[in-house]
Amino acid sequence: MKRIIKYLLLFTSLSTLFSCGKASIESAKQLLNNTANEPNSLKGNLSANFGTGGIVTQDIVEFSTSSNDLGKQVLIDETGSIFVAGTGGPVPNAAIWKFDSNGILDTSFGGGDGLFTDRIGSSDRVNDMAFDSLGNIILVGKTFISGEADDLAVWKITPSGVLDTTFGGGNGYVTHRTASGSVYEEGYSVTIDSNNNIIVSGTTTSNGAAIWKFTPTGVPDTSFGGGSGFVLNATFSFANGVTVDENDNIYATGNGGGIKVVKYDSNGDPDLSFSGDGSFEYDNPSGSEGASDIALDSSGNVVITGSQSNGADNDMLVMRITPTGTLDTTFGSGQGYITHHNAALGNGSDSGSALTLDSDGNILVIGESEGATKDIAIWKISAAGSLVTSFGNGDGFVTFDDLAGGNGYDIGYGLARTDSGKLAATGLSQSATTSEDMVLFLLE
Repeated sequence: MKRIIKYLLLFTSLSTLFSCGKASIESAKQLLNNTANEPNSLKGNLSANFGTGGIVTQDIVEFSTSSNDLGKQVLIDETGSIFVAGTGGPVPNAAIWKFDSNGILDTSFGGGDGLFTDRIGSSDRVNDMAFDSLGNIILVGKTFISGEADDLAVWKITPSGVLDTTFGGGNGYVTHRTASGSVYEEGYSVTIDSNNNIIVSGTTTSNGAAIWKFTPTGVPDTSFGGGSGFVLNATFSFANGVTVDENDNIYATGNGGGIKVVKYDSNGDPDLSFSGDGSFEYDNPSGSEGASDIALDSSGNVVITGSQSNGADNDMLVMRITPTGTLDTTFGSGQGYITHHNAALGNGSDSGSALTLDSDGNILVIGESEGATKDIAIWKISAAGSLVTSFGNGDGFVTFDDLAGGNGYDIGYGLARTDSGKLAATGLSQSATTSEDMVLFLLE
């Protein structure tokens, strides 16, 4: 029935264009092309028109040809440009690469080479990236201050690829530590609320999971967390993923004593309408479990990915939780979650690192699966919680190895959908020199 409606709408749209005397062959072709590339047409094949056979790899040669580089997140702006954020260089630097829609570096970005790099301390690490409403790029991770400890680090970069000097103390970044001394802090995930405030989730060694809120200029938001600008939650260790809803309520997920999903209002107070106390918890009866990313679907359900033990090793996990904070038993054969094992046929562990949802509520997950070595794996799961067999080779997943030509390990970390329904994905791949290269690839 959906297909019939789709083509009726297409016929109506084309008829309207021609009857108005404004249609041309090119506009008709474009409409047909947009229909052909709708989100549900994603099959999981490498796009031949992107990079080399659908793949781009990068090594930051200004530092060393054998440096270790990786992509942790990929985003696509309204022009179709692709941004990859991660870490690069033998001495780790924060890094952003900008590509056009064909996988070619955009030399108008950064230092004229399509690349932004920065290092605050003696070594830095980037874990996530977000755009604000003005197109500025926010990075989160950590920096190691020599002789001290790791601090939370947040960078703000302009759309042209330079540090935003209106942010922080005029240097384009802020660092944060909740206490003095050797206390480890790191930001794992970032999202932007409706006022361009920056919400970061992560960890502190002394107090467990943490959520920080910064204003658009990089100042801790004193309306949050009782005036401190952060909230701590000692009931779990790592807040690995964070997102906000249309009311700027904050949802974070992570692990340490079970999988946790917590909900706070915009002031950092627990939302007691969610699971009774603002915190949902899941303990796997077969062993360990963990959550790595979080998203909200169009009905307000919370969707998370990660892994859980099957008693021998780990399975990739996708779980759905209702807006009131209970397992959604309409998802995944009545249990509220789906797991998958052995995508790379290695009988090792599988895990999900990040997820995104398409317009029909299908869930796309990137992560890793152990074959002969670690392979990148991408799964497509329906809104009902089953593998979508039109994706991959009829089994609902695809795997990739040796993307950088090194016959070594590959790990997937981030993914994003294009307007035409293609899927950009990033991670790392071991090269022929045994270093790690950032890898970006496009599926259609």
